[in-house]
Amino acid sequence: MQKILFWIPLFLSILACNNRPGKTNNQKDTTMPEKFDVELYKKYQQGTGLLLLANGNTILSMTAPENRKIGAQQELLPKPSFLVCYKEFYPNGNLKLKELLLSETVKVGKSEYYNQEGQLERTVNEDEKFGKVKYQQVLNFLDNKGYINTKDGSGRLNEDGTPKYDIQYQTKDKQWIIIVYQGRKVSEQEFLEVSRQNTGEPNPWKPVYYVMNADTGSTKEVLQLPE
Repeated sequence: MQKILFWIPLFLSILACNNRPGKTNNQKDTTMPEKFDVELYKKYQQGTGLLLLANGNTILSMTAPENRKIGAQQELLPKPSFLVCYKEFYPNGNLKLKELLLSETVKVGKSEYYNQEGQLERTVNEDEKFGKVKYQQVLNFLDNKGYINTKDGSGRLNEDGTPKYDIQYQTKDKQWIIIVYQGRKVSEQEFLEVSRQNTGEPNPWKPVYYVMNADTGSTKEVLQLPE
């Protein structure tokens, strides 16, 4: 998956999302496949500012499907959502997959996978892998701590433009891992100690780590990430 630091006409997006599960194989799917928007990609390459889609999403990154390579597109959903829509396209331009990302490694909601003709083949309910505590409760925790605001969607980034947090999910241990990159300012003593050990400007912040039980919701702050 291509990392970020996801302009498709709205009616195509709606049609692509209206594929109903449970369709038998002998039913012919006449839905128009979603395709990579070449004209939008040209605008993206020109770098003329934010590309806002008709559905309210904002383009974060685009890679064209060419030379037999898969294309990709990332769209930031409008506030107050904290999700990113990630899409891949076959070399012929047809949609290959569509996923909703809470973070770089955590997929939520429904993921859709398409054949080379752009027709829906498989849908996966990503939320089924979580325990009783779903991703919205994790965001609510960050809200209660004052890091983000789930009502207006603010707090995605720090003041310097870096990501404010990362969220991971450990299926085996059924727990959420929450990393707040600028969780706490270092003390004066810590700052001086880091300054002596390293060249360059030391980071005045240190991360804060939380572990949340995916069944009970109980959360504790830990000194380091669990392995």
